[in-house]
Amino acid sequence: MSDNFYTLLITSKKKRAAKKITVSAVQLRAVCVFCAVIVLLGGYVVYDYIHLKKVKVELSGLMARTKEQNKQLEGLVAKVNELAVRLEDLRQFDKKVRIMANLEGNRRKQQTLGIGGPVSDGAFLQTRLDGDRQAFIRDMNKNMEKLMTDAALQEASFNGLLQHFKGQKSILAAKPHLWPTEGWVTSGFGYRTSPFTGGREFHRGIDIAARMGKEIIAPADGVVAAVARLPEEGLMIRINHGYGIATVYAHLSKTAVERGGVVKKGNVIGYVGNSGRSTGPHLHYAVYVNDVAVNPRKYLR
Repeated sequence: MSDNFYTLLITSKKKRAAKKITVSAVQLRAVCVFCAVIVLLGGYVVYDYIHLKKVKVELSGLMARTKEQNKQLEGLVAKVNELAVRLEDLRQFDKKVRIMANLEGNRRKQQTLGIGGPVSDGAFLQTRLDGDRQAFIRDMNKNMEKLMTDAALQEASFNGLLQHFKGQKSILAAKPHLWPTEGWVTSGFGYRTSPFTGGREFHRGIDIAARMGKEIIAPADGVVAAVARLPEEGLMIRINHGYGIATVYAHLSKTAVERGGVVKKGNVIGYVGNSGRSTGPHLHYAVYVNDVAVNPRKYLR
């Protein structure tokens, strides 16, 4: 019986020891699992913290860029407004010039420039930026396209004015405003008593008495159409000035130009003489418009 008791006691101790070992293993696993969970949670928290920090930095950078972009957009709006104002000033200047040049009616037929006011103020800009940014950008693009169209129309209008004034300058240069020589008028334009026959005749120019050899100048730009010696006119020059205007110089002593030559206003073209049918040294000066003689005094200053 003592052997059985001893055996039973040993078996009981072994069971208790085995149970303790089992309980210790379970606790160890639980502790390991707990530690693993703590480590994972800690890692997640650290990762989340780092991620949030990164997001915060990116957000700060994005906000700074957005603020800078807003400033740039405000500057762009200011420039667009300035451009619109300047275009409006140019339109008003264009209108005034055309009124002075008597071209306003033609301008209205050609184009109508309608330039609006400023694009937006700061408050409106911020409202649009806080709302639909894409819509704001579309509106800005539309405004820019309109301004570009208005600028192109204004450029075309100014080019038209430039061509008009170039034409006017050419016409002005073609008009014989200068006196061809210095002297005194001895016979005017129109009907007179002929110094040779005593009868009534039509004088197609004016006679300017001057000393022999006095310089004769071109009163306007032109091309020499003829240099000839004729029975009545003597040595003569004819200059075409364009726009149907021509001038004739007769009774010269000699010429300083040749047929086909280009002359500028003020160039010497010949010298006063007494050639042809003449009673003394003088210049017979005539102006023709579309081959019809007109009074030279209408042009002389």
